[in-house]
Amino acid sequence: EGDAKDLPAKREYVDGWQIKTDQVWYMAEKPFHVKAEGTMPYEHFVVDLGLTEDRWVKAVECRPGARSVVHHILVFLQEPGVIYAGMPGDLVAAYAPGFPPVSVPDRMAIRMKKGSKVIFQMHYTADGREHEDRSFFGVQYTEPENVDYRVYVTNAINFTFTIPANTDDFPVSATRKINKDCLLLGMNPHMHQRGKAYTFEAIYPDGKKELLLD
Repeated sequence: EGDAKDLPAKREYVDGWQIKTDQVWYMAEKPFHVKAEGTMPYEHFVVDLGLTEDRWVKAVECRPGARSVVHHILVFLQEPGVIYAGMPGDLVAAYAPGFPPVSVPDRMAIRMKKGSKVIFQMHYTADGREHEDRSFFGVQYTEPENVDYRVYVTNAINFTFTIPANTDDFPVSATRKINKDCLLLGMNPHMHQRGKAYTFEAIYPDGKKELLLD
């Protein structure tokens, strides 16, 4: 174990919001019924944010309503006039068990344009009892003069593979080309129950490779 005096301070868990919220949106006006058994397809709920001006977001937090059956929440932002290919929009908030709220560094923020909507993607996992869920997310704003850089989420994702029966260690790859200079703030592999290893690698224009996460 080592010397007990070298242990970090015991973590304190917050009952409620972990960020200061300036605005909160629920996925729907009425709760969604989660059945007791079986596999459920992803559910999607569209919410108009009601923004009358562009806002810049410094921190964001998703919170599940029925915690025991919410496997994940993904909140996708749809700005007016933008056509999104592949994904429902720009990912602005996410939750899975143990996933912390996101606070971006100083002079950075996430943009939410006036007239924008969000799509809540809800993944439920039945636990043997019926539940009513009304999950939600909240944001903390900052003023435009405090922002030098826009933060956004991109992805390298593969929807088209099939794992053959009785096969171990089946490799799947995905790529994302970055067309402009940027600062990578973080990475979040997500594979549900079948994934067991994950590697992120950066390949630079000159052919150099750098291992980012393994």
